Amino acid sequence: MLYQCFLDDSKDKHQEFAYVCAGFYARKEDWEAFYTAWNNQLKAEGITYFKTSEFKWLTKEFQRFRILPEPYGRQAATLVRERLIDLAMHSKGIRGIGVSIPVSVYNELRELPLASEFFTENIYKFAFESLLFKLSSMLAPHTVAFVHDEGDDFNELHDVYMAFKTANHETVKWLGPFLPLDDKIHAPLQIADILANSVMGKHSDMLKGREVNPLEVEFIQQSEFFTFTKEFGLAVMKVNYQERGIPLPDYLESIVVP
Repeated sequence: MLYQCFLDDSKDKHQEFAYVCAGFYARKEDWEAFYTAWNNQLKAEGITYFKTSEFKWLTKEFQRFRILPEPYGRQAATLVRERLIDLAMHSKGIRGIGVSIPVSVYNELRELPLASEFFTENIYKFAFESLLFKLSSMLAPHTVAFVHDEGDDFNELHDVYMAFKTANHETVKWLGPFLPLDDKIHAPLQIADILANSVMGKHSDMLKGREVNPLEVEFIQQSEFFTFTKEFGLAVMKVNYQERGIPLPDYLESIVVP
């Protein structure tokens, strides 16, 4: 059986809080039904695609909401987004997945001796690789093809994908192609955009003491989400030390590997 997973990324403006890699996976026939439902909803809302950056700043597809006085324009745009989230939450066969990496936790781990061998300076790269491993392991023995928006960083991500396949002999047989597509045309990339930004928004709201949108909390909870922790990072290091036959430093001796 072939699955297709559509991914997007999100980070805060100053890259202080977290990096997120998130998306949705489903069988081809379930995606076909979703395309139809999504495009019908977009038409009903009077837009041709959804893009978070345009929603946030009320530009392009959301430009018309600027006509309304504040806060009514923002409220009307938010209702459009919430109806799209609700559609995704009730769509048959599609399932969310994601990895969230808090910047402070990740950087703290990288300061440990030899940790930079296991944790790349590019935090999103680590999030992306973690999601590849998680989903391919979950869906084995079924093959999963991955899709990302055709942004400026796609070629770099493709290199990461190919290197991951080379390094992971157990999961490589379940990894299909990795393709770039236009997020203004392909509905699954648009809902991946919403999920990634919902998680990023939740991180930001919690850190700033703001109330988190209950619908977005439910949206995230329906997905297979993993938040990177210091304990998990230390376990990764311990496994790698043991596999290489390197003596464990004191701070890894007591770490329990899941």
